[in-house]
Amino acid sequence: MIKQIIEYIIDKNGDKNMIGRNFLSTQDEDMLSKVYKTFSKINNTKIVYSMVKENAKELLEYIGKLNDQEQSEVNYQSNRYLLNYLAMARLFIDRVEENIAENYTKNSVEYINFKKLTSNEYDSSFTYRLLWDLRNYTQHYALPIHKYKQFIDEEEKHHSKIYICPDILINGSFKWKLVVLKDLKQQTKDLDVLNLIEEHMISLSKIYKYFLLCYIDQFKEAINKYEIFRNEYGYTGILYLVEFKDYKTYKKADIRNYKNAKLLGHEKLIDDYISELDNHGLFNF
Repeated sequence: MIKQIIEYIIDKNGDKNMIGRNFLSTQDEDMLSKVYKTFSKINNTKIVYSMVKENAKELLEYIGKLNDQEQSEVNYQSNRYLLNYLAMARLFIDRVEENIAENYTKNSVEYINFKKLTSNEYDSSFTYRLLWDLRNYTQHYALPIHKYKQFIDEEEKHHSKIYICPDILINGSFKWKLVVLKDLKQQTKDLDVLNLIEEHMISLSKIYKYFLLCYIDQFKEAINKYEIFRNEYGYTGILYLVEFKDYKTYKKADIRNYKNAKLLGHEKLIDDYISELDNHGLFNF
């Protein structure tokens, strides 16, 4: 099997070209495989976190657009949005834990510090505690949203809010954790769902930031190796990889008709990771 790098470039005249470049050595192939696997370690978890943010955004946008809807429709839709959010938020926490345990083991500093971080969020944040247990409540007992309210402020602007009522949550047979039950009994007013989601996302953002930091040294090393590879061969464009059965097949091929050329996805993985670091104030290389 022969593997060749194909480079896609746009020259100074704006012309697009596909150029056959170096054959891939065993050493370079092994390096590229390791770099790709390094960045792929976070990909699934990154996708889940994106889903959490998207679910939060959809719920908050839904609340923001409410205007004279029937109570039954608001109850249905708002509960649907919140159930989706709670499910993805729990999946995200579970996925981060599984990822770190898989790549570092449960005895590692990375895993131990992750458990400390999530424990601290649970201990220090009423919202984090509530939504953690609320996920179990919705799975085994009842829907979480109880009230829909519209009002006009002093500037005659219309507002809509949906609420979780602590009295309703504790007036049943669901077995809340004692600390959460105490929290709920101490609440003097209904809980604004919009505020809960915004506060909860702050906690999840801390956890995601820690998750990214767990791999930052590995990724710096991988980025450096990939940049050395590109610089060594003078690559400046987008890279593809094409495979040939043997040298005879390669000699017969026409680069204009390469149908099995596959994008070398390293650039996208690296760019996505750097973007994530930048979004969380972590980009420093």
